Amino acid sequence: MPKTYQLGDGHSFHLEPPGSYTIVREVAAAAQRNASRALAAALGLCMRGPGRVPLKYADHGYDAMAYGGAVLDALHKRKALRGPDGTWGDVANIAYALMLESVITEEEVKREAGNSPGEVTASPESSSTSSDDGASTPDGSPA
Repeated sequence: MPKTYQLGDGHSFHLEPPGSYTIVREVAAAAQRNASRALAAALGLCMRGPGRVPLKYADHGYDAMAYGGAVLDALHKRKALRGPDGTWGDVANIAYALMLESVITEEEVKREAGNSPGEVTASPESSSTSSDDGASTPDGSPA
């Protein structure tokens, strides 16, 4: 049985990532613009059970930023920003990690970090003396 969390008085729920790759990617992209709203969106999208925030992602135009703001407002309205499991942010970080783990394999993480088998990564010493500004494209080639 999944771990039960509680925020506020009697608002118990468990976390389960959404089954949509697209939604997870939208929340991850939103995290680059506003971490609080993205974390709140992750929390709202992962909440399951009677204590979940009764908001629908679709009702917010499939916009992670708008949905995250609505989740934060709903938590504030029901005085559920804190609970025995910590703050909403503590639980939201767990939800966000669950979301990312649900769609990103360990191999993808290593590839994104430049640590795939057979790849050589620069040591911190050599990169700190480099004359370029470190900018690169998503595939790792110089910008």
